[in-house]
Amino acid sequence: MTIKVLILNGELPDTYVAIGLDKYIIAQGCSIEEAKAAWWEAASAEIGYGLCNGFEDPLQDIPEAPDKYWSIYYGIEEKEKLFPERVLVKQDTKRAKRAPVPWDGLELRVAA
Repeated sequence: MTIKVLILNGELPDTYVAIGLDKYIIAQGCSIEEAKAAWWEAASAEIGYGLCNGFEDPLQDIPEAPDKYWSIYYGIEEKEKLFPERVLVKQDTKRAKRAPVPWDGLELRVAA
């Protein structure tokens, strides 16, 4: 399973918000790296909770993000096809170093 995470500028200066799309988990940080790390910590906590409670899928009760975030994500995808140099970050990793996760990868996109 791949979890798509969208990273947006926060409402305050120098803040970023990481929003899980497939699983609506949200975290923030003062940099893109901090937002990503905070998202992994939040996702790890949710996974831990699910595993401790015997869920077959530890994230089964977490819904998808609202449509407005998916629209932003796909808008970035379209922009990337036309102007790949304007997309700030697109990262696909096999496993996070900080979190023992039961899925194959994470795809991050940052809206500039």
